[in-house]
Amino acid sequence: MTRDEILQSMKDSLQTEVYLEEKAVRKINRQIYRDISRECGGFFIGSVAQDAVSGRPLVSVTDCYVENRFGTAGNFEFTTDYIMNAVKYIRRNCPGSHLIGNWHSHGIFPAFWSDTDYMMMQQARENCFYMVVSPSHGTWEAVYKDMDFHFHTCSLRMASTEECGQMFTKSVACRTINGQAGGESVQRSDFRTFRRYSHVQKHELDRRFLHSRKDLEGKKVLIVGAGNIGNLVVQYAVCSGVGELAVVDMDSYEYWNAPRSAMLRDRDLGRPKAPALAEEAARMSPFSVRITGINADICCLGWGFLEQFDLVISAVDSAAVRQYIDRGCRLFHLPHITCGTSTLDGDFTGNVLYFPKDSVVDLEYVWGRGYRARLQERRSCSDLPDETQAQVMGFSAQIAGMAMDVALKCLLGRIEDERTARKWVLNSVGCGIERDRRALRAYKYGRLPEGTSSELYDALRDCDPVRTLTFDISRPKGELWEMLRSFTGEEIPSFRLDLEWSMNFPVAYRSSGAVAMLEVPKGCGPDPLLERLPFDHIYLVQGEERDYLVRLILEGPQEYKKPA
Repeated sequence: MTRDEILQSMKDSLQTEVYLEEKAVRKINRQIYRDISRECGGFFIGSVAQDAVSGRPLVSVTDCYVENRFGTAGNFEFTTDYIMNAVKYIRRNCPGSHLIGNWHSHGIFPAFWSDTDYMMMQQARENCFYMVVSPSHGTWEAVYKDMDFHFHTCSLRMASTEECGQMFTKSVACRTINGQAGGESVQRSDFRTFRRYSHVQKHELDRRFLHSRKDLEGKKVLIVGAGNIGNLVVQYAVCSGVGELAVVDMDSYEYWNAPRSAMLRDRDLGRPKAPALAEEAARMSPFSVRITGINADICCLGWGFLEQFDLVISAVDSAAVRQYIDRGCRLFHLPHITCGTSTLDGDFTGNVLYFPKDSVVDLEYVWGRGYRARLQERRSCSDLPDETQAQVMGFSAQIAGMAMDVALKCLLGRIEDERTARKWVLNSVGCGIERDRRALRAYKYGRLPEGTSSELYDALRDCDPVRTLTFDISRPKGELWEMLRSFTGEEIPSFRLDLEWSMNFPVAYRSSGAVAMLEVPKGCGPDPLLERLPFDHIYLVQGEERDYLVRLILEGPQEYKKPA
């Protein structure tokens, strides 16, 4: 076969599923980085099968035979003695497995198939899996050739080799749903981990964790933010026995996130943060758990989304979003923990704030009026001074640990005072005697001082209880006016839904193309602007006589369904 015929064969054939054990990958990595200027190679050990339904070839690579051999900058030869040594290794160490192919590196060049490689592929008469990797360019190519000399493209996956699999069995089920919320695309991935222990293992686990597992398995926790602190909080939550978690984040993991993301693996680079973090947490969880990862802006989901949870933890880099979440929690009487880090005098500082379900103050009061000028700022770890970057993970672990400690006390009912808000400020230790003396400070907010105004609490005091209205966005908006007229008892030409009230600055639900006010006039037709609003949110409706709080649930083709 010519090179063009091989390429056409690959194009027309079924794709081959290849599963690589981490042990084999580690051996390859160790060898190719010993000297990236010269080519090297080794042999794949495993088995080849065929899917009975699709007929697709399946390759399982369980091990790899490698010797410390190198060629030149542009050539490597698999000698006869090298092949015989690989066969002997398989007979001694891998009963039931076979030599199923080979790999070689392109040290200083990208990964590609040379004419010599194509000749080598055609010479073998048995099933063979081939790979070329480039350590200097970070690229690879793989191809599978069957006994009929048909060449197949390959889909590579890493197979789990975790030691815990020898102790007990587990399974992880996944379901992904794509939809719309607030006019934005939303991806939601549900992961369910099922753990099965032996009687001895279950007895030992129950002896240590039965109390916390029984009390936490029915709790639902929302974690907003899948960055540095979010990674740690999710890890601590699943290891503590929390039964159900949801993670919301709108960004994707990039390579610069790796040093600050404890749960991140190489395969997660480029993936949306929330589903990737949810999957990793589900796979490492020592208990049965359900974890949902939602790739979305939390503001597009609306305040109504928060109601289903027992606790909300926000670890995002936006002051505006943290305040937005806090307002939703106050409206639904949900406990809220918000936390973050920054720098002070060149050293780290951070805070953890806890607002119980009936807190008498909100985040706006604790931060003070001065925070409004910083609402649109994002305080990411990547923006910290270069000389402090190495400390990010260690200090963030302290903040995440404090936040999770408070969260567990809240979920287990160990905080009896449901009205007093608390704030803890932690400074980096080792910064000098005076800073160390006040490294950890705690504050309580048991009442709202007389004469203090609050946009949130003033609205709650001056408005009637929240009324829920359900509206089909495909219908004329004039029908929504009729609902509002019936609810308020006011006969006015137009009702105004104040969106700016949700965020305290005129950027509602997105950073561009935002709206601050929605007019609902009498007798108007369908309005596509409704598709850009959250499907379940509470609005401040301005009437002529007074203001009203209205929970508006939008239904229609663009609706993003709540988790069941």
